[in-house]
Amino acid sequence: MKIYKENSLDTTACFGVGVCLVKLGKEQLGLDYIKKAAFQGNAEARKYLREAGGSRPKEMLYAV
Repeated sequence: MKIYKENSLDTTACFGVGVCLVKLGKEQLGLDYIKKAAFQGNAEARKYLREAGGSRPKEMLYAV
């Protein structure tokens, strides 16, 4: 989580932290990180949310 706080533009790190948290059983916290990465334009995070059946944050509709 420290990586994301230090460099908010590093969406790959943010996505990775989110996936790790989900795997550790902290789904909501992990999804928050994944959604942040998706909102900032990370294609892998968007794909993860789409495949997981998660809805896209409203802000993402305008970020494209």
